[in-house]
Amino acid sequence: MEPLTVKRSPIRPKSPRRGPMPQEVAETVLARDRWCVAHRMGYQWDVPCKGRPHIHHAVLRSQGGRDHPDDLLLLCDLHHHYAHNVDRAGAEECGIIRRVAATRTD
Repeated sequence: MEPLTVKRSPIRPKSPRRGPMPQEVAETVLARDRWCVAHRMGYQWDVPCKGRPHIHHAVLRSQGGRDHPDDLLLLCDLHHHYAHNVDRAGAEECGIIRRVAATRTD
């Protein structure tokens, strides 16, 4: 059996603060989660896992998510797509997507 590898998303050039995730961080998440965590976290989609693994930011990078294992989860292609595009409310309910409370700066 081949070892799992993580599919890397292309880096978006519009955001200069984004760079590739450090390999040691990706390897830590892959070793910890081993495969898609959607069903283990209580996500109620009635669809089986499908596709390659993706490292997903629970706090979205656009909202300050970091490349740190505490903010990262392993999801299959299908559940990653569902979390972002089909059922974001369900993803937030079980913690696959976490919102960060706004902080005051005054």
